[in-house]
Amino acid sequence: MEKHFGPEIVEATIGGQLVRDVKAATATIIVTAPVHELHTDPVEMAKYINKPILIRTRAQWIAAFGNHKAGYTAGWVGDAIFDQDKGKGVGTLEVINIFDPATHQVAALPDPAAISNLDVLGSIDAAGNATGLKHAYGTYQRFGWFSKFVSCPGFTLMTCVRDELEVSNNKIKARVYIDTPVGVTAQDVVTARGPTGAFDLQTNSRRLIPVWPYMEAVDTENAGQTILEPYSATML
Repeated sequence: MEKHFGPEIVEATIGGQLVRDVKAATATIIVTAPVHELHTDPVEMAKYINKPILIRTRAQWIAAFGNHKAGYTAGWVGDAIFDQDKGKGVGTLEVINIFDPATHQVAALPDPAAISNLDVLGSIDAAGNATGLKHAYGTYQRFGWFSKFVSCPGFTLMTCVRDELEVSNNKIKARVYIDTPVGVTAQDVVTARGPTGAFDLQTNSRRLIPVWPYMEAVDTENAGQTILEPYSATML
């Protein structure tokens, strides 16, 4: 049996460029982004809807998914991740935007409020095309590694999403940070892991890691204002 000492590194050619990935620093992240405002050409826009995009820098994130915009998760998730970069990088991120402006509409206008739990959970069709969280199963075939973290900040309060994350992460040996409700205490979070909590976590899985509290961040759309953001993105 071949032995490895230290972090395992995978080399792959992506877009004609040699890329080295440290397998211990990889994550699959589900977000919603206003891709119709960023990529106006329909063919180009389709590349950013339920397609895995490799991201390593803040500039790449902004080019693909944009800055903060109310109602969408991509802006604040990207800020939370890259604010942790102290010059050493943040690892390799496989990012999937599940917002499709053609189907997610309210009053005939594109609106992320139309995103449902089924969009987050995703599916795999007869041809093997994945959507949502189901993309996590195909990371090894695409890049040569399974992500060490699989996350969908802003959606983990849904019981069905947590259940899917537990199933998928057990299969690929990944972990996920799951958010807790706004306004609860540390003791509430601990108690909620059992059957008598004030809200429902009910998990003792070592792959589902509850995080608390929410983070106060500057509201980039409203000068002088702050907003609360789920802590899970900061932990990635």
